[in-house]
Amino acid sequence: MHPQAKCGAFEEAGNIFDPSVAKRLHDDIYSSGGSRDPEQAYVAFRGRGPEPDALLRRRGLLETSEAA
Repeated sequence: MHPQAKCGAFEEAGNIFDPSVAKRLHDDIYSSGGSRDPEQAYVAFRGRGPEPDALLRRRGLLETSEAA
């Protein structure tokens, strides 16, 4: 899982230490230890499929105003 995907979940919660997001990250990503399809693990954690916006913004290919 890309680091921006994890950070985005905490940012959306409004707290980078949000306990419920941390529990989901542990339960859905870390504890599966590679025994689960990465996309299925991501969907379980984020509640949706992956979107490229965070990666594109970080690389300067998409401005914040375009991501809506």
